[in-house]
Amino acid sequence: MSQDTIPSSFPEIERASEDEARQEGEVAAAGGLAGIIALLRRLGVAVWRAAVQAAKRGRGAFMDWVNSLSPFNPLKWAIKLLPDVILHQLIDWLAGQALTTEGPPASTPN
Repeated sequence: MSQDTIPSSFPEIERASEDEARQEGEVAAAGGLAGIIALLRRLGVAVWRAAVQAAKRGRGAFMDWVNSLSPFNPLKWAIKLLPDVILHQLIDWLAGQALTTEGPPASTPN
């Protein structure tokens, strides 16, 4: 994988069905920004790092990455269900994060 490629395949976190992934995504999206960040924490460091990398490239690149995720990945549905204002906040927040091996910081934005 080249350094420019952002990973989008995470079979270890995919759900058994698209409906199951969508339901989990709906619950996360209903929680707004905090709900999405909580989902990112649960999904693990690899997903977190990919989301940060994509966000650092801007909204277009971030949405291309989201669209490339499997329909069995709940994060895809959670992000696609966000209102634009929350999506903008998420991308801004992710873009401001350091790429660490620990994953999301303990504190979340208000």
